[in-house]
Amino acid sequence: MEEEGIGLVLARATELRLKINNCIQKPTSSPNGLLEDDEDEDATDRLLNICDALEALETQLSSLQVFFNSFSKI
Repeated sequence: MEEEGIGLVLARATELRLKINNCIQKPTSSPNGLLEDDEDEDATDRLLNICDALEALETQLSSLQVFFNSFSKI
Protein backbone atom coordinates (compact mmCIF):
# COMPACT_ATOMS: atom_id res chain seq x y z
CA MET A 1 0.00 0.00 0.00
CA GLU A 2 1.49 3.34 -0.92
CA GLU A 3 1.87 6.20 1.51
CA GLU A 4 -1.10 8.19 0.17
CA GLY A 5 -3.34 5.15 0.51
CA ILE A 6 -2.23 4.67 4.10
CA GLY A 7 -3.09 8.29 4.85
CA LEU A 8 -6.56 7.86 3.38
CA VAL A 9 -7.23 4.68 5.38
CA LEU A 10 -5.91 6.37 8.52
CA ALA A 11 -8.19 9.37 8.00
CA ARG A 12 -11.20 7.11 7.42
CA ALA A 13 -10.47 5.00 10.52
CA THR A 14 -10.17 8.17 12.62
CA GLU A 15 -13.41 9.57 11.20
CA LEU A 16 -15.25 6.32 11.86
CA ARG A 17 -13.93 6.08 15.43
CA LEU A 18 -15.00 9.65 16.18
CA LYS A 19 -18.48 9.04 14.74
CA ILE A 20 -18.90 5.93 16.86
CA ASN A 21 -17.64 7.78 19.94
CA ASN A 22 -20.27 10.46 19.35
CA CYS A 23 -23.00 7.79 19.23
CA ILE A 24 -22.03 6.07 22.45
CA GLN A 25 -24.39 6.79 25.28
CA LYS A 26 -22.78 6.42 28.67
CA PRO A 27 -24.93 4.62 31.24
CA THR A 28 -27.06 7.29 32.86
CA SER A 29 -30.29 7.52 34.73
CA SER A 30 -33.39 7.39 32.61
CA PRO A 31 -36.30 9.82 33.12
CA ASN A 32 -37.92 7.36 35.53
CA GLY A 33 -34.75 7.31 37.67
CA LEU A 34 -33.73 3.78 36.74
CA LEU A 35 -30.38 2.92 35.26
CA GLU A 36 -30.29 1.91 31.61
CA ASP A 37 -30.87 -1.77 31.04
CA ASP A 38 -28.14 -4.34 30.51
CA GLU A 39 -28.73 -4.41 26.75
CA ASP A 40 -27.82 -0.74 26.44
CA GLU A 41 -24.75 -1.30 28.58
CA ASP A 42 -23.70 -4.28 26.44
CA ALA A 43 -24.15 -2.26 23.25
CA THR A 44 -22.05 0.54 24.74
CA ASP A 45 -19.34 -1.94 25.69
CA ARG A 46 -19.30 -3.36 22.15
CA LEU A 47 -19.03 0.11 20.64
CA LEU A 48 -16.20 0.98 23.02
CA ASN A 49 -14.40 -2.21 21.96
CA ILE A 50 -14.81 -1.21 18.31
CA CYS A 51 -13.39 2.24 19.12
CA ASP A 52 -10.43 0.62 20.86
CA ALA A 53 -9.80 -1.57 17.81
CA LEU A 54 -10.00 1.42 15.47
CA GLU A 55 -7.60 3.36 17.69
CA ALA A 56 -5.15 0.43 17.56
CA LEU A 57 -5.54 0.39 13.76
CA GLU A 58 -4.80 4.12 13.66
CA THR A 59 -1.62 3.55 15.66
CA GLN A 60 -0.48 0.79 13.32
CA LEU A 61 -1.27 2.85 10.22
CA SER A 62 0.61 5.83 11.66
CA SER A 63 3.63 3.61 12.30
CA LEU A 64 3.42 2.26 8.77
CA GLN A 65 3.19 5.78 7.39
CA VAL A 66 6.31 6.81 9.35
CA PHE A 67 8.10 3.71 8.05
CA PHE A 68 7.22 4.59 4.46
CA ASN A 69 8.35 8.19 5.01
CA SER A 70 11.73 7.13 6.36
CA PHE A 71 12.12 4.36 3.77
CA SER A 72 11.41 6.71 0.85
CA LYS A 73 14.18 9.07 2.00
CA ILE A 74 16.82 6.35 1.63
